[in-house]
Amino acid sequence: MATETKCPHCGEWTPSSGQLRDRCTHCGELLNKARLAQSLEKAAINKKISEESPFVVRKDDSLAKRFFKRSTLVFIAIVMFLVFLSLMTHA
Repeated sequence: MATETKCPHCGEWTPSSGQLRDRCTHCGELLNKARLAQSLEKAAINKKISEESPFVVRKDDSLAKRFFKRSTLVFIAIVMFLVFLSLMTHA
């Protein structure tokens, strides 16, 4: 459902669908530059975090590195299961 939004640049009311890349029909400027910039910054941060994660197996990892990353996750899962069992038996 389209609503009208007041353009922060020219001050005219323009139809807006609520999308990040909505533009003013009068001046052509983005209706919400700050929200678009924030969304792009958040996407860049999420990409950087996922690239730096020690548990993500990448295509360029060596065979030993892939094995270590996968075995680490399995080890953590086993330890968490044992902790769960020990807590359930002492309850």
